[in-house]
Amino acid sequence: MGTTAVIAGASRTSDGRYNLVTIGSERFRLLAIRDDLPYLVGSVERWPLSGGAVEPAQLQARSMLALFEQYLDLLVKAQGHRMEIEQIPEEPRALALLVAIALQVPLAQKQDLLCRPSVVDLLRAEQVVLRRERLLLEYISSSQTEQWEGGHSGYLAKN
Repeated sequence: MGTTAVIAGASRTSDGRYNLVTIGSERFRLLAIRDDLPYLVGSVERWPLSGGAVEPAQLQARSMLALFEQYLDLLVKAQGHRMEIEQIPEEPRALALLVAIALQVPLAQKQDLLCRPSVVDLLRAEQVVLRRERLLLEYISSSQTEQWEGGHSGYLAKN
């Protein structure tokens, strides 16, 4: 599973490489890979995330909003930094994708979430992860007295 990307910006570094800013556009499934060329080539099919406008997705999104806001607050308490999100979307598809982006979980777990076939499935799976993460973050924030700088997120907790 992957996402097509539109290049929104590029800047050249002093050593000749480029930093790219991309915007994900459309989901696809990888059907086959060719490795007989000097670069990988794949055959794909479009795989849109379905069901964002249906009532179950809207109900799931409403119950997700408070849980996601609580998760963001707990991240501040546990890790000491805040994600700058101007406005959390209420539209189910946009909310589901934002939660997937914002979750501080291993990439393999994010990939598993993003392989869900529908918005409802994605929101349900994210709620399970958010509830688990909430328990972990509550424990971290209640049991640590200070943080050390360093680590992948910029902070290391004593526990």
